Amino acid sequence: MGNYCTSASPGGEANRNHILVASDTSPYANSTTSNNDKNSVFTEQYNHFFKLLLLGDSGVGKSSLLMRLTDNRFSEAHISTVGVDFRSTDLTIDNKHVNLQIWDTAGQERYRSITTAYYRGAHGVMLVFDLTSRETYHNIHKWLADVQRHAHDKTQIILIGNKKDLNALRCITSEEAQQLAEELGLPYFELSAKQEFATEVHGAFEEVTKRILRSDQE
Repeated sequence: MGNYCTSASPGGEANRNHILVASDTSPYANSTTSNNDKNSVFTEQYNHFFKLLLLGDSGVGKSSLLMRLTDNRFSEAHISTVGVDFRSTDLTIDNKHVNLQIWDTAGQERYRSITTAYYRGAHGVMLVFDLTSRETYHNIHKWLADVQRHAHDKTQIILIGNKKDLNALRCITSEEAQQLAEELGLPYFELSAKQEFATEVHGAFEEVTKRILRSDQE
């Protein structure tokens, strides 16, 4: 049982097991075009391809943030990702066209051996905790240690406190979270996947992409 500030914290991921255990299959796998033609056309559209991971305990709202970014929608139901889910989206940053390939990882311990395999080659990581759950906040140290163990030294990491809309249930203050971010040397964002905070969600993904671009140029 999680150490929640209250007995319930709605607004996370949905109430059925998810969707897709990710593989390295291209999202264009069902196209009838030849692989070489597909790759050539796809590559010409973009200046950069970046791999981004969403990490954090189960139920912190990783899938909801991704759904807000890619589909501009939100579900109150709780979805628990099985293994790893994949989505991609396009961003234009400083006149550069970026294809952001986002891997939404399961937070349950039993999937840990699967998800750590996806750390390799990651350009960016968003570490997500639930502002209404102190346990998920404390576990950020464990997730960060995994990233430092398995990902590249230049991987860009940001810290996300999610579900800021649930103010009455909140037990992690902005000051406390900001202090943790400063101790870890990470930029910090407070988000919610609800419609009124959609711009802030997009802003966080844009910020980590900007950091990846800057690192890529060094």
